[in-house]
Amino acid sequence: MLNEADDAYERRLEEKLKAVMAEHGAATEAELEGIEQKLLEVEVELEGAKKKRKNGDALFDAEFEQRLGEFHGKVDKMKESRQAQERVTQREQVQNRDSARGLGIGLSIAYTIIGMPLAGAGLGWLLDRALGTQTYVGIGVIVFGALGMFVALFVLGRNNDK
Repeated sequence: MLNEADDAYERRLEEKLKAVMAEHGAATEAELEGIEQKLLEVEVELEGAKKKRKNGDALFDAEFEQRLGEFHGKVDKMKESRQAQERVTQREQVQNRDSARGLGIGLSIAYTIIGMPLAGAGLGWLLDRALGTQTYVGIGVIVFGALGMFVALFVLGRNNDK
């Protein structure tokens, strides 16, 4: 706003100068001296306005630099905060991934340990029913139970290596 006021003031001074020059188209020596005196006054006023404008610009620049520095500080803090949040999120994702992986391994082992003897019992029951005996249910449970334990240990060992 200071620059606009100074610009308006300079324009008024120029208009005054043009008006004085228009009044005195062909002037005598005394009139020329009067015009010269008025020009000197206008020039002094113009120099004063320029100094005032320069001081105002310097004040504005200092304030601008201060605000710009504060803004950069806020942006840097936001960046650091965002990066810290991203690190926390990545750490949580790794923990969740490891936890889900462990849960998956545990469930697959549990299903193997429970499912294999049940499958052996079912297969033994079918054989007993077809052959009219009662021994194959027990044999199926024992064989498939042992096989289930070996599979569970194999899965556990394989996943512990990772």
